[in-house]
Amino acid sequence: MKIFKYSPLMLIGVVLSAQTISFTMDECIELGRKQGPGAAALRQELVQIEADFLADEARYKPQLTLSGEAPGLNRSINSITQPDGSVKFLPQSQMYSSLNLNLMQRLTFSGGSVYLSSGLRRVDLFGNTDDFYYQSSPLVAGIEQPLFQANENRYQRELNRRDYELKKRQLLDKMLRNDREIIQAYFGAVVAAMEMEISKVNLAVNDSIYYLSQRRYDVGRIAENELLESELARMNAQLSLSTASSRHEMALLELKLILGLTESVNLHLALPPAFPKIELNENEAVSNAREYSLLHLQHHLSQFQYQYRVKQARAARKPDITLSASAGFDQTAQTFPNLFRNLLNQQRLTLRLNMPLWNAGERKARILENLAMEKAADIHARYDEALYDQQIRHYIRELLRLQKQLEVAARADTIAIRRFDVARNRYLIGKVNITSLLLAQESQNSARKNYYTSLQLLWLSYYDLKRSALWDFELNKPITIK
Repeated sequence: MKIFKYSPLMLIGVVLSAQTISFTMDECIELGRKQGPGAAALRQELVQIEADFLADEARYKPQLTLSGEAPGLNRSINSITQPDGSVKFLPQSQMYSSLNLNLMQRLTFSGGSVYLSSGLRRVDLFGNTDDFYYQSSPLVAGIEQPLFQANENRYQRELNRRDYELKKRQLLDKMLRNDREIIQAYFGAVVAAMEMEISKVNLAVNDSIYYLSQRRYDVGRIAENELLESELARMNAQLSLSTASSRHEMALLELKLILGLTESVNLHLALPPAFPKIELNENEAVSNAREYSLLHLQHHLSQFQYQYRVKQARAARKPDITLSASAGFDQTAQTFPNLFRNLLNQQRLTLRLNMPLWNAGERKARILENLAMEKAADIHARYDEALYDQQIRHYIRELLRLQKQLEVAARADTIAIRRFDVARNRYLIGKVNITSLLLAQESQNSARKNYYTSLQLLWLSYYDLKRSALWDFELNKPITIK
């Protein structure tokens, strides 16, 4: 199953206020995914997640930068090295400008970086003799490489990838929650419509019963108490219809809001679909859920972070050495064309050393701290996974229980309808009193509501299982984002 991949849906005339639109439950879900405000917000969140990942990945591709200074003014006393090696402090007034082009590439496999650069600099001297000089470095290649340290580049890139997958799973969880909200709103509107129709039928039935009771009372076949009881039932039916109509209107407005429809649209809902036949194996479901669940990724990301912290703490006890090396060409001249003639070689090599000698046991304590945190995270992960397995098993067993409950509710609905028909016919021929008829009517209404409520609970429970496992049990494959 893929989220945000929609089957064709005929929406011609959605914006027309006079158009009546009929939707099944699946079509409501598709429409909610396509134009509902919740799904629209989730699509923007997906764009943000993708853009954030692309920005992180771009850091590990070649980076081209242009930098410069113009003008830079300096008037101060500086140390000037003389030809004989002595140093004199002389006042200087100068203006300098520079332009540099740099191409840098981070190295994931080693944790260092390599670069190519080209630069141009001009220095103007003011004073007794106004003069200026150019200095150029047409091409310089270099490397910066930390030694004996944790590979920050490789860790950060892998962390970004894992975090990206985790965010997508979290977004998928939100999408399935949005689907569940659509189903809940759909059933809310269906049940409200069913209650309104029942109230209309009840009112019609109670009207007929009341008029029949009046005639029977007029000829002395029933007592006044039974007439009053039928009149009271008629009034209660009128109140029930008014309440049911209001609830139906509110339920439709809520569903339209979730689906992104205007209030003026006349929305008609088809009856809920039968629940599909799904073969559920607890052990197989738990195994699949473990592999694709949000919890699985969260634990792996947490363990990865703690393992790197331990590696960093251990590396901190070793000498921190950074190798810097470069080679290229440079030249200086007072005229621009001469800058690129008879280029001179330049080489630089530097080893920067930072060696811990004594820190009162701080680094050892840091290692123990991070090891303890890693083990604690592993213990919590095992416990959470055990709870998660129980949750998946509970969802499956609850789903099976609700399937049986739906079968019972369907049978009870059939029996209640038959019972009411029998009671009504017997009342018409005077074999039962009004109380028995009203009880049969109430049982029929209750059985019908219980059936739709059971069907709603079954669908919601199924979507809870899908969301928790991120697995489509109908298609027997993981749920993904396209």
